This record gives sequence, C-alpha cells and structure tokens, in this order.
Amino acid sequence: MFVLLLFVVGVSVSSSLVGLMVMDSEGILFSLAYILVSACIVCPPTEFINAGLTVQNMLSPVLGSEQMDFIHYHIRRTTSTMLIHAVLPIGEWK
Repeated sequence: MFVLLLFVVGVSVSSSLVGLMVMDSEGILFSLAYILVSACIVCPPTEFINAGLTVQNMLSPVLGSEQMDFIHYHIRRTTSTMLIHAVLPIGEWK
C-alpha cells in the first residue's frame, strides 16, 4: 500500500513538473506573484504589519471594536481570517 502511494505521488509530482516546464513566462510570473502574495497574507512579515496590510486591519470596518464587543469581535475576526485563507488556493492562471 505504501509503495503504491509513493508511486502515485511520484507520478503526480512528475506530471506537474512536466506541466510547469510547458508553462509560458506569464504563467510562471503569475504563479510566483500569487505564491508571494499568499505567503504574505498567511504569514505577514513585519513590513506588512507596520504598513497595516493584515486581514484584521483591512476588515476593521466589518470587525468593529475589540474593546466594545470582545467575544463577537474575535468570532468575526477568526471567521473572516479563515474565509480569506480558504479562498487563497482558488487563484488560477488560464
């Protein structure tokens, strides 16, 4: 069973590498930019945090005030963060 799983994973990786070799330069540029933006949204560096480019800062009008309604604020913040992170893999180059 384990050998079959390794074979299937190896075939899928090799076929995706072949697909990557065939990809044009625009597709590679889009993929690299998408990976960079996705990584900065999921794990924002200090520069993004200082600039205010975090999920919490961008959605602050929707989230409301943490001091006024602590529990509902964190429920909305957690839900919105999970939704944004769930939507990230949808980006696709056509």
